[in-house]
Amino acid sequence: MLRNLYKTLYKTFYYNHFVYVVHAPLETVIEQLDHLFREKSGLFKSPNLSGRFISFPGSFRMTAKWSLGIIQNFEKDPAILKGLLSSAGDTKTRIDISIRPNSVFLILSIFFLPIGLYNLYQAATTKDANSLLIGLWMTFVAIPVLFFFARGASNALRKNFQQYMNVRPASEDELL
Repeated sequence: MLRNLYKTLYKTFYYNHFVYVVHAPLETVIEQLDHLFREKSGLFKSPNLSGRFISFPGSFRMTAKWSLGIIQNFEKDPAILKGLLSSAGDTKTRIDISIRPNSVFLILSIFFLPIGLYNLYQAATTKDANSLLIGLWMTFVAIPVLFFFARGASNALRKNFQQYMNVRPASEDELL
C-alpha cells in the first residue's frame, strides 16, 4: 500500500510518461502541431493548448492556453507537457510525452508537511488549540488540495492533447 502511495505521489509531482502512435506520416503530425502553435487568436478558442517546437521538428513543449489560476514564479503554467516526435514507419508517427505539474505544488507540499506535523506535535504536548488547528489544516487540508490541483492540471493538459491529436496511449502491440 505504501509503495502504491509513493508511485501515485511520484506520478503526480514528477514527469508522467505516455507513448502514442498516430496513424499519419511524421510530416502530417508536424504540420498539425505547427498549425496549433502558430494559431494565437482566440484565448478561449478550442483547443486549450499552446506551445512551441523546442528543436524543430523533433521535440515540442505545450501548456494550457488558459487556466483557473496563474502561478507567479519561475514557471507560470499549472502543467507542462514535453513531447518527442519520431517516425514509426511510412504511415505512423510515435509521440512520446512527459507531463508534470508546476514545481510550486511540490515545493509547497514539502513546506507544509513538516510545519503541519510540528504543529500537531506541539498541540499534543501543550494542548494549544491554535497549533492543533494549524497542524490539522496544513496536514489534512492544504496538502490534499495541492495534490488535487497538481493532478488535475496534469490530467487536463494530457486529455486536451489526446483530444486535439485524436490519440490514445499506445498498447504494447502498437509499440513493436
